[in-house]
Amino acid sequence: MEELLTGVAMLEGVVQGPRYALGHQLTIADCALAPALFAVGVTAERLGMDLIEPASPLDDYAHLSRQDPSVGRVIDEMEQGLRHLVQVS
Repeated sequence: MEELLTGVAMLEGVVQGPRYALGHQLTIADCALAPALFAVGVTAERLGMDLIEPASPLDDYAHLSRQDPSVGRVIDEMEQGLRHLVQVS
């Protein structure tokens, strides 16, 4: 858990956002980071924790990046997959 918290804290200093991780357009960084932050959020919710500080730059990025059609589609697919997984379990 400590490594996860350290990683999230480190990302706070790296994400230049608010909508994209680096600059003003979608990059490979967003393709990796947005789904990972979604997974962090799901994990935090299951643990009853806030791993990403509300209203922080990283929280803003996690929400605003979903407005990109490509990022939004990936996150939507991840949510659908989780719903299916919960139904099957």
